[in-house]
Amino acid sequence: MPGAHYFETPSSQASVLFVPFTLKPGESWAHSVQFLNYFDRLTEKAFRENTARLDSNIRRKLRERPEDDKRAVVGDKDLVMPFFELCKRLFVWFPGEYVADLQVFAEPSTATYQRAYRFTLFESDTAELQEHLEDYPLGGGLTYNSERHVGVSVPLTENAA
Repeated sequence: MPGAHYFETPSSQASVLFVPFTLKPGESWAHSVQFLNYFDRLTEKAFRENTARLDSNIRRKLRERPEDDKRAVVGDKDLVMPFFELCKRLFVWFPGEYVADLQVFAEPSTATYQRAYRFTLFESDTAELQEHLEDYPLGGGLTYNSERHVGVSVPLTENAA
């Protein structure tokens, strides 16, 4: 998975685009980085089309509801189901032991860094990630970013093997 975004400060609420950069000798760089497994072209196209349809459905329902009605608006089931199916098909973060191989490419290539790390996902981690699906009928995490969708933080240890 390529590094896609990073957080500028430990208290940053939003990430910024990760682009190549230069460090001078003796400088260091330490930020939290988001690594993403991007959709293939057809999946991305379908995701965008489904997102647009769900967003339109929810916005229409918001416009049509009485002004004093502040209850959450739920998208039509047939418009939400593709997201549940996509998650079921692509979800990979099940409980278990994992190894992550971190590669940092540098110029000159003698400065390239590579280390293997291990981490454990517990049942509670998987459950926390799966809870994001509860917001899908409202468009949460799909048509708008949900502050509840923060992911899980797991400690990494260097893999000696």
